[in-house]
Amino acid sequence: MSESIQSSSRQAVHNHIVEVANEQFRLHGIRSVRMDDLAATLGISKRTLYEEFADKEALLLAVNLRNQQEMEKLYQKFHEESDNVLEFMLKIFRFTMQLFAETNPKYFEEMQRYPSLKEEFLKSRQNHAHHIKQFVMDGIEQGIFRSDLNVELFLKTQDLMHDRGLQDLKKQYGLTETLKTTLLVTLRGISTLKGVSMIDEFIEELRKQ
Repeated sequence: MSESIQSSSRQAVHNHIVEVANEQFRLHGIRSVRMDDLAATLGISKRTLYEEFADKEALLLAVNLRNQQEMEKLYQKFHEESDNVLEFMLKIFRFTMQLFAETNPKYFEEMQRYPSLKEEFLKSRQNHAHHIKQFVMDGIEQGIFRSDLNVELFLKTQDLMHDRGLQDLKKQYGLTETLKTTLLVTLRGISTLKGVSMIDEFIEELRKQ
């Protein structure tokens, strides 16, 4: 077997492990899925699994990278399909709520227990904050968000709410309900009449589902 074919075959095994691991972690939570269980589900030996990933944390890093790449592709698709920033945000919101509804709540909580993953989440959050600022500025230009909005102050309040408030609220009301309430109320509050109309139509659609 040539070196290129061997490399391709190994990459296929790697990708398959990551895909199945992602499904199992989201379905059952991270702690409930042992590496031995995962090898059995995949139909491979434990040796093969550990040749690809030294431990569960290494596998989770690969899962997280895969999910980030998939989300970037999805964001690009939504961006191309949207006429304005708010339409784009609401498409992401709808997808995210569906993803959360299909994922074991333990998955998100247990992810935070791995130091290397917490570091990746921090980097992702910092990058996300940069994009949110640009989205808000674009929304103001498009007449979707209020022109008198203090963008810097708004972003800082969102950070404070995330750091100090949302964690307790998520435990009390659940991740989906907390994000649905806080995000839609926040977007509505910074929107012009045009934006408010779009959000109200979106909320009405959610109620009918």
